[in-house]
Amino acid sequence: MLAVALAIGGYTVWDDGRFVVSTVTIAHPQLPAAFDGYRIVQVSDLHGARFGAGQADLLAAIAAARPDLILLTGDYTDALERPESADLAPVTELVEGLPAGVPVYYVLGNWDARGACGAGPVIETRLVRALESNGARPVYPYAGIS
Repeated sequence: MLAVALAIGGYTVWDDGRFVVSTVTIAHPQLPAAFDGYRIVQVSDLHGARFGAGQADLLAAIAAARPDLILLTGDYTDALERPESADLAPVTELVEGLPAGVPVYYVLGNWDARGACGAGPVIETRLVRALESNGARPVYPYAGIS
C-alpha cells in the first residue's frame, strides 16, 4: 500500500510540472480560404503553475507553434483554494512574454470568475486588469470591472 501511495504521489508531482501540446487540424468545406494554415494556440488551466523561470518553457512552446492568434481560456490561478492570496505572477509572466504582434484573447474560467466557486470579485478584477494591461482582450466584456 505504501508503494502505491508513493507512486501516486510521485506521478502527481511529475504531472503538475508538465504541460501537454496537442495539435488539431480542422478541415471544413465552408471554412474561408483565409484560414488555410491559420494557427490558434489555446492555453488553459494553469492554476498558478510555472513552467520554467518566467514561464520560459511554456512561452518557447507557444512561440514554436507560430500562432496567428492566442486564446487564453481560463483557470489561470489557484483562486478557488485561496482567493485572498491568489498569485497572479505566473499568468502575468505568461501574457508579458507572448509573441509580439499576435492578437491575444481571453475568457475567465470557473476558478477565476465572479461568484464562480467562491473566487469572488476581488480576484476577478485583479486578474482582468493583469490580463488587459498586458494586451489581452476579452472575448466578451466583464460587467462591473474597470
